[in-house]
Amino acid sequence: MTKIDVETGLGGGGGDAAEAAAPSSLDKSASLQDGGPPSPQTSGAAEDGGSPDYGDDDGVPPYLLALLGTSYASPLPPATYWIETLGIAAQSALLGLFSLGFLNAIYEVPKLWLTMGGDSSYPDDPSTTAFLAGNPWWVGIGALTGLIVGILKGYVFKFDTYTTFMEELLSLETEGPREAVGVTLTCLISVLGGASLGPESGLGSACTAMSAVWARGVNWVCGQCCGRRKDDTDDADDAERRRQRALQQKEDDKVRSKLFILSGMVAAFSTILPSPASAILLCIEVPSFERLSKEHNLPYIKTVSQLTVSGLVSYLVFEHFKGQTYIPPVKEIPGFVHEYTNTDLLLALGFGTMGAALGLCYFVIAGLTKALVRVLRTKLEDRFGKKLRIVVLCLLGGTIYGALGYIFPLTLGSGEFQFPALLGYRNSISTPVLVASTFAKMLTFHVSNESGLVGGLFLPLLIMSTFLTRVFVNELGAAWAPSMACGFVALAAAFVPAPLTLVVCALSQFNLGSRGSITLLVCVVTAHVLFVGSGLLGGLLDRAAKRRRGGKRGGTSA
Repeated sequence: MTKIDVETGLGGGGGDAAEAAAPSSLDKSASLQDGGPPSPQTSGAAEDGGSPDYGDDDGVPPYLLALLGTSYASPLPPATYWIETLGIAAQSALLGLFSLGFLNAIYEVPKLWLTMGGDSSYPDDPSTTAFLAGNPWWVGIGALTGLIVGILKGYVFKFDTYTTFMEELLSLETEGPREAVGVTLTCLISVLGGASLGPESGLGSACTAMSAVWARGVNWVCGQCCGRRKDDTDDADDAERRRQRALQQKEDDKVRSKLFILSGMVAAFSTILPSPASAILLCIEVPSFERLSKEHNLPYIKTVSQLTVSGLVSYLVFEHFKGQTYIPPVKEIPGFVHEYTNTDLLLALGFGTMGAALGLCYFVIAGLTKALVRVLRTKLEDRFGKKLRIVVLCLLGGTIYGALGYIFPLTLGSGEFQFPALLGYRNSISTPVLVASTFAKMLTFHVSNESGLVGGLFLPLLIMSTFLTRVFVNELGAAWAPSMACGFVALAAAFVPAPLTLVVCALSQFNLGSRGSITLLVCVVTAHVLFVGSGLLGGLLDRAAKRRRGGKRGGTSA
């Protein structure tokens, strides 16, 4: 299961702390901007020009010193901010094109085999989504997918586990090109073959690896701009200054590489999520503002300005060429026709509670699946060895999700192909199918993930809660726009520490009016408070950890 730091919260210092800690000079107050601690100058900020030094008697309020910070975008040489930003723009254009090709394959290939054999109206025709309405040869496609992925992982790229997109987002580091190619290719094949996984793992791995390579070139250019100065001589003092400058440049290069990796992630997600704003918020909220500034030395405002360029360029390139590809045009969802009323808050509380309940089911199914696969993994590896175990487990996982797809046709793939049939005003998919598909999708996701197939969790999370939300809209007549928008993100909100991302994502997807954000915010916060804030998830994880430790002690004593 993809690891998410459920302890991560929103960073940033409070106003009282900032005022108490603010020094008397503006240069010193730079350490306080964005709630961050004192940190070394990064990414050429020192060379790009500083802020004027105010004395103690200048009468500048301490809170203003903390807010102003230092300048970071000076056009004066060496202008490293502008070199970085141009590099990010060029990188994002290339990543937007890469994502276009990647997502075209993700959309078109599953469509071809899902709609063949008399199912050309799938999933719009409710009869094609009924129980046992799938094609028997979908089981074979799942098995073949698992076999290919297993061979690639066990014998070609030789990896079992891999660094997930979320882990890379927390560390802002990437593995080597070989692992990136392996993860990208196996993720692509897994999703093309109908595994219940999202494309973000493969797309993110490729984009971060390419970003790390691109950052080396930008580091070289910035190094040339910050090299030996005209007034340097060969005396000992100048030699020491050059040595210190070289050390600072090395530190700047490290921070700049992290900036480019983060920008690559924003570029990737800007082509998946409804708007670049959603992608920027996701890549800031998940690692947290505090971690970015304190641990990675990425000052908030400067970083946001450059991530905006990354997301916008990637999105514009993607949208410009999308009309010439297989990806269908986005149909505007007219959520703005709904007029907000205060009773919508009751819906928000209800769907927030639903999200927490689904989160509990999600982790229970995850724990059961993980326990069964762990036992099977040990037995297979003892008998066949690690490489063959990887192949057999992937083959078994592909066969199982293919069989479940035959029984529950809505569960195949990431969910991208099924979303349009679920989100519209009118939907006649039967309630038993929708309810069963909710929990079957959880099972197929965890089976796919634990057996060794490669992919992400974001899109599957969205469609899991959308299935059940559709039931409330169909059966109880709940208001369509606020209900579908809240239900769209309810499960993800239960444990993904990115509330503002989810609000903006649903707001953009459903085109709700400005006051629609009130309903969404209440839903998202309710789900997270009930599931994570209450200690429910922590209790589940602690209990699972104790059970594993007990099992290991029992096995050792035996």
